[in-house]
Amino acid sequence: MKRLFIGLACLNLAVFAWFQFGTGATDRSPLQRQIRPEQVDLTPPASAALTTPPARTATPPEASVVACLAWGSFASNEVEPSMRALFPLSLGERVKPREVRPPSGWWVFIASQGSRQAALKKAAELKVFGIEDFTVLQDEGPHQFGIHLGAYTTEAEAQARLKRLRAQGVRSSQMGPHEAKPARTWFEIRQVDEPLAIRLRELVMGFPGTELRECAGLGE
Repeated sequence: MKRLFIGLACLNLAVFAWFQFGTGATDRSPLQRQIRPEQVDLTPPASAALTTPPARTATPPEASVVACLAWGSFASNEVEPSMRALFPLSLGERVKPREVRPPSGWWVFIASQGSRQAALKKAAELKVFGIEDFTVLQDEGPHQFGIHLGAYTTEAEAQARLKRLRAQGVRSSQMGPHEAKPARTWFEIRQVDEPLAIRLRELVMGFPGTELRECAGLGE
């Protein structure tokens, strides 16, 4: 019995020593054998390094600028209403009126027919001769109900037009110095960018017979 007790005690000591000192690195769990903290490199590879793109500076869109636009033209009694229409645009010193007198010259015409009905009858006769480029004059004056057949800068141009008309059978046509017309008013608007140009085009739509053009072309 004593020997059995001694044998069991020795066996227990041997087992304890084996578990305490004999397992070593070979008895570690699979996870322990795979991960060795002292060998782990947490520095990311160069190919995986995050790069920050350079910051882009926001550039505001550029608005195209037209040096000057002119709106017109207006008779003397139309100037004030057009000025009131421009007021909401707050243009200040950027807008100014400019009077333009139509150039003088020569014109070809048919004298007054005395009434609108007679003028329309004469206009129908012109169409029979194949003539389409004419205007029946409606404004009060000595030429009311006459027919305008063309305006020309030089006397020679007017004579050439008169010769062609008479060759076509229009015997009543004649020519003479073009009467001076009253000046018309244009509004010159400077430093016009695209948003303002859009608003001006919308404004023109409310004034039939007017137009927008470059200031440099006035008087031509």
